[in-house]
Amino acid sequence: MKEFNFLVNHKEDVMRYLKSRYPLFHKSNLFFRDLQYGIRHFLESKDIKVSYTESEILANEFSKILESENILHRVGLPLNDSLAASGNSTWRLNYPQFSAVHKVKPIQNNNKQ
Repeated sequence: MKEFNFLVNHKEDVMRYLKSRYPLFHKSNLFFRDLQYGIRHFLESKDIKVSYTESEILANEFSKILESENILHRVGLPLNDSLAASGNSTWRLNYPQFSAVHKVKPIQNNNKQ
């Protein structure tokens, strides 16, 4: 499937796109349907149309790649592929590039003694 190869070859772009659409941070949860719709909209933004069923298959296969690269860690009981494809999957995102960094201003001591 050429769409799948496109996703794999543009994995970082897909991840940035997902982050732009969903509250996605390092160690946050990612739900199957968010991944599915994110992939579908990402492809549409590249003028590649896929059906609902095709996007479901693509999300299932893409999630396997991300799991094999330790980017996604399944949360809860391991599910078989048919359950994963039905949207019953949740993962924890292991993607330090999406770490929330908070810059804290140092406290200035204006009390001179």
